[in-house]
Amino acid sequence: MGKLRSDYQNLVDELDQAIKNDQVYLCRDLLEHMDPAVSKSSVVRSYFEKHEEVLQNLRSDIENLDTLLGQLNTDEGWKLASKNSKVTVYFQKKEDSPFLMTKAETLFEANLGSLPTLFVKLLSLFNENDLMPKWFPMGVMKGNDCLYQPTKFSKIIQPQIKLPLPLSAVIGPRESVVVGKGYDMSERKAVAISINPLNAGETVDDWVCPETPQGFTRFVMFGAYYFELTPKGISFKLLQQLDLKSKMIPAPILNWLSKGAMPNEFMSKIRDRIKKYEGSIWEERVNANPELYDDVKDRLMRTLQKEYGIQTIALAQEDDQQMKKTDSKRTSRLRRSMSQAGKRLSRGISKRGLIKKQTEVVEEVPVEEVPEPEPEEEAEKGPVDYAKDAVMLGINAVSEVVDLTRRALVTVAPGLKEISPILFKDVEELQHRN
Repeated sequence: MGKLRSDYQNLVDELDQAIKNDQVYLCRDLLEHMDPAVSKSSVVRSYFEKHEEVLQNLRSDIENLDTLLGQLNTDEGWKLASKNSKVTVYFQKKEDSPFLMTKAETLFEANLGSLPTLFVKLLSLFNENDLMPKWFPMGVMKGNDCLYQPTKFSKIIQPQIKLPLPLSAVIGPRESVVVGKGYDMSERKAVAISINPLNAGETVDDWVCPETPQGFTRFVMFGAYYFELTPKGISFKLLQQLDLKSKMIPAPILNWLSKGAMPNEFMSKIRDRIKKYEGSIWEERVNANPELYDDVKDRLMRTLQKEYGIQTIALAQEDDQQMKKTDSKRTSRLRRSMSQAGKRLSRGISKRGLIKKQTEVVEEVPVEEVPEPEPEEEAEKGPVDYAKDAVMLGINAVSEVVDLTRRALVTVAPGLKEISPILFKDVEELQHRN
């Protein structure tokens, strides 16, 4: 009898910890074991009575999350809106519902060792809610304040949107109050964030949802963000359901919100911010909040180690570090090549009248200084050879140069195509390839 009581106490303790960690599906598994024991165990019965409201909210969260994930993982009822190499978008509009429904999915590629770090970068874009207007598509989000934070992984926020002209003439300023909850789904190597609306007067703890501010109309928003760690990277899915509280939604707004444009731009903005994460305000926020971000990172790392083995993850991290060093050296070489090619271009081509003027060259200090290689003897080249070398180096390096905010602007004489058709052909081929 004593052992049975001890077993139930262990279940109670485990459930209590899982609730604190927002491990929603672990909670569900534990409840399935504990529910039948309410009539048998005073330990379980006492815990359920003491935490009745908490458990009621937990069961509601589980049901809500099941519904959202079910919509994310089924094709039934969804129409394909757009698909490219990076993003797939689906659309759904039910006649008896005011909601516009959109879901989109993409993959952020990374090796196993860098997945927790990549996830923290992604999480910061959503968790740092006040910074969201800085990257949200088309600049329509004008505010995204946190009104209350009930737990470590949940917030109540107030997004405010204003559409640009001429769309704003049809749909005026909108705002909403939503509760965002994060869920640790380690057993699935995943994390989910649910978004649910609140009405004026509703309470969370002692906090009361405010009335709609003057000059705004309150819209309704449901949604979910789902991040799953895979051997190829982080699979990201979003689900969004909107009721803009408008009798008539113009086709341009409908198309932008639901049929590909906004979801694609949303994913593109996320990718852009991830590329520029180092040195950004998001990195500062992450470093200033280790209690949250280090906790999440450690949880994910333990999950990966359990799934793939500690040694496998350690080797993947070593490979990732080596790749970063190689990329840094390659970037430095490309910078030097661009600089040298630009100088040759300036000296040699101007003599033939191929370049009228070099208008601007902007460059930053290289991330890593690499010793200059010993000069090699070269066969004598003419101006056209130098031009061809310079342009080919420039086109090949453009993806690196854009990331490093370096640019070289050159005004080319109108007659270049007639003077050097071979050069033009090479440039066109390289442009198509990139």
